[in-house]
Parts: sequence; C-alpha cells; structure tokens
Amino acid sequence: MNDSMVESREQELKQEIIELKAKIDKLRLGRRILMNLLVLQEQQQLVQLQELELMVSSLKEHNAKLRKMLLCKD
Repeated sequence: MNDSMVESREQELKQEIIELKAKIDKLRLGRRILMNLLVLQEQQQLVQLQELELMVSSLKEHNAKLRKMLLCKD
C-alpha cells in the first residue's frame, strides 16, 4: 500500500470511530431515558397503590358503619 492509501484508510477508520462513539453516546442517553421512565412508572404505581389502599380502608370503614346501622335497626 502506498502512503496515500494508508492515509485514506486511516481517515476512514477515524471517521468510523467517531460515528461509533456517537452511536454509543446515543445508546447511553436512550438507556438513561428508559431508566428514568422506569423509575417514574414505579413511582406512579406506588402512588396508585397507596390511593387504592386508602380507598379500600375508607370503604371498609363505611361498610362497618352501615353494618352497625343495620344491626341497630333490628
């Protein structure tokens, strides 16, 4: 190989390295975004669970009051 071919190949490889580094950066960013979305989803599910638990507790209290009222009428 002559010098110009070596230099040309070297430039191609350098460009390929730059492109691969850019792809890696994009993949890392995508991974961070997905991890953040996963954390957000877990937090939302926890909030929903807490809301449902509160609702169930409230309904149990309400049912207990209704049961008491029915028993008192007899």
